[in-house]
Amino acid sequence: KMREGEIKGLLSICSNMMVSLPDTNQVRKSLEGLEFNVCIDFFLSESARYADVVLPGTTWSEDEGTTTSGEGRVIKINKAIDPPGEARQDWRTLQEIARRMGRGKYFQFESPREIFDELRVASKGGKADYFGITYEKIDKQDGVFWPCPTEESTG
Repeated sequence: KMREGEIKGLLSICSNMMVSLPDTNQVRKSLEGLEFNVCIDFFLSESARYADVVLPGTTWSEDEGTTTSGEGRVIKINKAIDPPGEARQDWRTLQEIARRMGRGKYFQFESPREIFDELRVASKGGKADYFGITYEKIDKQDGVFWPCPTEESTG
């Protein structure tokens, strides 16, 4: 849809599509066809080279929150060190973008846990149902597979 012009803008976070997706030529054409492309990354990746704006991101050791692996396991990330220089945790960068776009009232989170709790509620009943996943369950089970529709479900 990017090549057809239906998708005009993209904000990607630490996603090097030029390396991780098949058919590099099609990916390149898609990125070149965007009107505006913002990339948050911790280095100037192959995909970031096609961005109009590159914002400093964090590595896994500088971030905190949750991530969902390719196998569908939701795991916690615990920050080990602070990000260097102007880099911030990715959710803080998104929060600042929302504020500058006049949409800060929709992104008034104080922690990654608050963001995850909103995801739990927003995904309830959908195909990717995170509702039954809690931070406590992630810790207890060393990660939880989704979908996990109820707190009683093991994922």
